[in-house]
Amino acid sequence: MMNIVVKTPKHDVQVELLYDYIRTSEVIVKKELFAKMCKDGCVNFGKKFSCPPVSPCFHSKKKYLLVIFMRVFLEQFDYKEYHKLRIGNAILKPRIDLVMRKLEDKFGGRYYSSGSCRLCKKCGKVCNHPEKMRFSLESTGVDCNQLVKDVFGLELKWYCAKKAPMYTAVVAGLPVDEKIIITSQSMDQIFEKNKV
Repeated sequence: MMNIVVKTPKHDVQVELLYDYIRTSEVIVKKELFAKMCKDGCVNFGKKFSCPPVSPCFHSKKKYLLVIFMRVFLEQFDYKEYHKLRIGNAILKPRIDLVMRKLEDKFGGRYYSSGSCRLCKKCGKVCNHPEKMRFSLESTGVDCNQLVKDVFGLELKWYCAKKAPMYTAVVAGLPVDEKIIITSQSMDQIFEKNKV
């Protein structure tokens, strides 16, 4: 686990970053279930190239999935409940993509992101950034809650009954052939160089 301080105009936010590995053959995939859940409950279904029904089923010829989990404890923010969650997600989502792109640049492959693509406000008839767009784990049928439990012994938390959870989190993955050592120094460099 690494603790990273993210500076925003109003806060110095403590972010936890955890990483570990799971064999790709052990990743729980429920593509039909998650495609149905997306269809029934997500505004992005059928509207983004990164989402079902366009997204493929999770599959990798690589041996391991490097799983990155970032979370922010929401008690750091003195706002109304839903605002805490929105701020936490606004801090985490672009930063996990930054981390994953840096890991991808260094080790190759294509990462699986967290949530729907945020490169454009709206998809056109064709993807404007096919070289940059990444599918999320959940859009490919990966049970992210189970993945986080299996890899870290933790769970994802949800906004419920107008109450913010203890923390909000994002999870992403990079298929690799060999386990990579990630140091807190290398993460500090990613965050410092990119002023995130």
